[in-house]
Amino acid sequence: MDDRLVAIFDATIRMERKCAEFYRLLDRLFPVDGPFWLKLMNEEEHHAILFQAGMERFFDEDLFPLEAMDPDLTSIQKLNSEVESAIRQYTHQLSDYQLVRHRALQLESSSGEFYFELALASKEDSPALWLFRDLCDDEHDHRQRILDFFNETRHS
Repeated sequence: MDDRLVAIFDATIRMERKCAEFYRLLDRLFPVDGPFWLKLMNEEEHHAILFQAGMERFFDEDLFPLEAMDPDLTSIQKLNSEVESAIRQYTHQLSDYQLVRHRALQLESSSGEFYFELALASKEDSPALWLFRDLCDDEHDHRQRILDFFNETRHS
């Protein structure tokens, strides 16, 4: 595996962990909705584990779909910086829920998440994609689930 690909894997793993950290923060800030945010947090942590396993085990056996990652390292690094900034901001200053909703939707609309969703929705049936879909199970569509959550609750 070349250095560029290792860097993309590392940045993607970091992105998934940062997303999990963001949702953990939302659980603390808005405990009434904690179960929703904790579910997303757990899914993002699981995604990080999948990418880690992909890098360490599945890639060499051609069982990891590279199309599940944004190929643009700069884009992933920028997203990581934005999520870190949001975490710092919301840790020190409670925001209104609409701003938090907007930030969560931005995060789930990012290119990193886009490629993840695209891989899950792909009609291609390679062994790597089949395994990836199976391991992800129903851990997808975070953007839509956030929209649905806000529409179904008092936060709409």
